[in-house]
Amino acid sequence: MQLWILISGSIGMAMLGFIGFLMSVFAGSAAGNNHNLRQLQFSLLTTFLYLLPGICIVAIVMVWRAWSADLSTTHYWWFAMPLPFYIAYILYISGFEQGWR
Repeated sequence: MQLWILISGSIGMAMLGFIGFLMSVFAGSAAGNNHNLRQLQFSLLTTFLYLLPGICIVAIVMVWRAWSADLSTTHYWWFAMPLPFYIAYILYISGFEQGWR
């Protein structure tokens, strides 16, 4: 893996983590203000508040560890690790507007 791809990917992943934190704060508070949430729904929103940035940090650490161990180029896939969590969160938040309770 080339170093410039590693650095730019890590910076992009850190920005994605920050955007995920902001998205979970504002979308979660909008869902909480506009809907009567049950305890489980509130707990899921709180979990995503910490999970979205945390999973980006884990992805950055795993890519750097794989790079330092000089593994094959398959460790690029660690950059894709947060995407299913972001998709799940977006689907969960959009479900409030669709009335999926």
